[in-house]
Amino acid sequence: MPEYRAYVLDEHDHILFPIEIVEEDLSAAVNLGLEVLHNAQWGELYPGAQYIELWQGDTRVFPPQKPDSQSHSEGRRDRDYRD
Repeated sequence: MPEYRAYVLDEHDHILFPIEIVEEDLSAAVNLGLEVLHNAQWGELYPGAQYIELWQGDTRVFPPQKPDSQSHSEGRRDRDYRD
C-alpha cells in the first residue's frame, strides 16, 4: 500500500505536526488526513490547525500543485484545501 506523509498547518503555513498515512490509494489517504485535521481543529492541542498537505516522497499530492501558480515562489501556499 502507498505511504503518505500528511502535514497539518496553521494559518501561517507553519507545520503543527506530521502524520504517516498508509492507505490503499490517494483518495483514502486524503479522507483520513481531513479527518485528522478536523479532529485537530476541535481538539485542545492544535486549535490553530487550518490546512493539510499530503506528500508521497518529495512530491506534494494533495492539494495538487497548480503548474501556473506563483504562490509558492512568493512564499505562500495554495489555499484551496481546508476541511
